[in-house]
Amino acid sequence: MKKIMLTFLMVFTFGVAFLVAGCCGDDPNKEFVSMAIKDGTMPTVNVGSTPNFSNVVVVISYDDESTEEIEGSDESLSFSTIDTSTEGERILVITYTENLGTEDEESHEIQVNVMVVPVGVLNVYGVAAPEVISDFNANKTLFKDSTSAYYVGDANEFIFKPQVLALFDSGDINQLSTFTTETTIEILEGDSFSAVSNVAYYVEVDNENQTLDFTENAINNTFRITMNVADSYPFATGVVNPSFSFVVEVVDGWNVYDVADLSAMDNRSNSPWAEIQSENGISTDVDSIILHTDLTITKDSVPSSFFYTEEEMDAFGATNQSVYDILNANDIDGSFKDYSSILQHNVGKNETFSMIGNYYSIDASDMPYVTYISNTWQPGGGESHAQLFMIEGTASGLLEEEDYKNNSVAIIKNFNLFGNANKSTAAEGANEILTTVKAGGLIMMKTGNINTTLDNMNITSFYISFFPQGNNSNYHLYRNNCYTLINNVVATDSYNCNIYAWGAGQIDIINSELTNSGGPAIIADHIYKAGPETVEDGLPTYINVENSTLESLVNGTESWFVQHGATGYVQMIQTIDQLFRAQSLNTKTLIAESQGEYSYLNIQVLFKHSSAEGPTSIPIRGSLTIDGVEVINFESTDPHYSEYASASSSTGAPLFMVDGDPLASYALGNIDLQNIQNSSLIQFNSSNTGTETVPSTSGIFAEDASEIGLLFPITKNEGFMGIALGYYNVEA
Repeated sequence: MKKIMLTFLMVFTFGVAFLVAGCCGDDPNKEFVSMAIKDGTMPTVNVGSTPNFSNVVVVISYDDESTEEIEGSDESLSFSTIDTSTEGERILVITYTENLGTEDEESHEIQVNVMVVPVGVLNVYGVAAPEVISDFNANKTLFKDSTSAYYVGDANEFIFKPQVLALFDSGDINQLSTFTTETTIEILEGDSFSAVSNVAYYVEVDNENQTLDFTENAINNTFRITMNVADSYPFATGVVNPSFSFVVEVVDGWNVYDVADLSAMDNRSNSPWAEIQSENGISTDVDSIILHTDLTITKDSVPSSFFYTEEEMDAFGATNQSVYDILNANDIDGSFKDYSSILQHNVGKNETFSMIGNYYSIDASDMPYVTYISNTWQPGGGESHAQLFMIEGTASGLLEEEDYKNNSVAIIKNFNLFGNANKSTAAEGANEILTTVKAGGLIMMKTGNINTTLDNMNITSFYISFFPQGNNSNYHLYRNNCYTLINNVVATDSYNCNIYAWGAGQIDIINSELTNSGGPAIIADHIYKAGPETVEDGLPTYINVENSTLESLVNGTESWFVQHGATGYVQMIQTIDQLFRAQSLNTKTLIAESQGEYSYLNIQVLFKHSSAEGPTSIPIRGSLTIDGVEVINFESTDPHYSEYASASSSTGAPLFMVDGDPLASYALGNIDLQNIQNSSLIQFNSSNTGTETVPSTSGIFAEDASEIGLLFPITKNEGFMGIALGYYNVEA
């Protein structure tokens, strides 16, 4: 009973308090007359700031001559937005909502003139170079060639904003967001710069926003830009108003500051980027794209059409229920679509397209994997055919050899690129799970039907670093078809290989480092067309390496080898090496190094037929030359080569090539891999017509070479797969 009484008293007391407040307040029948801003409560609004009106006091007047003060933070007040990008008078609309949230709710407005004024700067403490200068100078130390020019496009504005540190009247020291500069433009004529008399002919300079918009007249010219902060602000004692000079080379291209800008590259007629390009006024009618900042490409920064959605999977299931039932649709939802190119550029005949990094980076390491590969759900069990970039030349009207030599051209230079599929191995720890999901990673770039130069690039952790393709439309088999130059390139830590040459014609690799792949450093395919297949058909790959490092140290437990069932090839080569060493037949070994229970081979290049892992009855063509040493040559003209290859093929024994010379080639015949002590070594040379057992392998390895070619017969009619290996001195 006492508890009930207490509850009643509490409710009654609260009710009395409420009634007192209502009875003793202002007259509820009074009417709103006007509103005004209390003097001294409107804050100063600075240029470039976000106004804060929470401390503004609005005075409401009623018809009974009473007033009421309401602070700006009260929910009954709202304020319109005003433009603070420049100084000047603005109209601020203040809305007061009377009886907010009731049936009698009524709104009243007042317009107030607000002055947006320059930030109160007491002193400028220093002026530093624009970030493009400092970043450019810092980044270039990461590259093989640090002497490149800085490139600027003419299709949109180039931002060249100094960093100005100032003391504000608030007592804070920060960078100025707005200021005025003075700019001088000079043009390079011969070996020296001279002042430009008609600046507008070459460039439109905006000294208020520190941008330069070069005209078409500036293309292929070099300019020196000199800029300093104008005397609009006082400088602290002892601080000199410095000027900065920076030399740029102007090209026909789009200046890239974000991922949307990067879409200027994509000129597909049905581009997934079309909406983004339209919304941002981005032109694709350019000959190049030029980076001016580091970029990160994520799922959220590219069009959603690149990724599978739940709705797409449901639609697929409606018509392919039996297949859909075995798919893990949850894993596919949100995954990257196979055979997709995030960005693609189609280059016409005799046209050139360039991608210029200015030593900046593009990071795609957080992109989702492909899990639905070649119409089969294979999370980590398939081969990704998706790439970050695709550049496609034309195959139309290429009828003569000269047409191929002068065909479409792509130049990609001065980039730092990061992918989402690094090398994966089970040999690094007994409990490590083999990571094959990375087989759904991105290829950095695929090119087709085009002459390509990769110059001064760092490429890290892609499924494949670079994938050049030959002409897939015609049968014209010229060696110069789709010529590729790889110069000053460092490619490393790829899940598959650093270069996959798909009938790519001639590839020159100069001053480069291709290392640490999950498979061979390079895979080179001889591709064939429809119809009868003979060795004269199709597109081979010819590789020339100069002053470069090809090194892929593998032991067969890497994810790529396990995934492709290729571990046996590594074990076979390791066993052959055991034969050499067990019989003390020479002072060289195929084992690059040993770590615990694992022995590593340096598999530099794998030559094979384009039917991928399967054997073929058709001989392949192509060659590998390293620093003038012909390591592998499937097209040897030596009259004994065919005889040696046939004999090797008939016994199933591998054939060594040294300096590409079949007279110094050897085959291991009748090898019992389980009992290498009883194996015999078969030597072929010009002095015999058959074979003979020899007690020594002196001459197998040329002393001046560091690579050998090992040809594995895969049919009984001289079909071979070639592997280029590094070999080393046997440790004492």
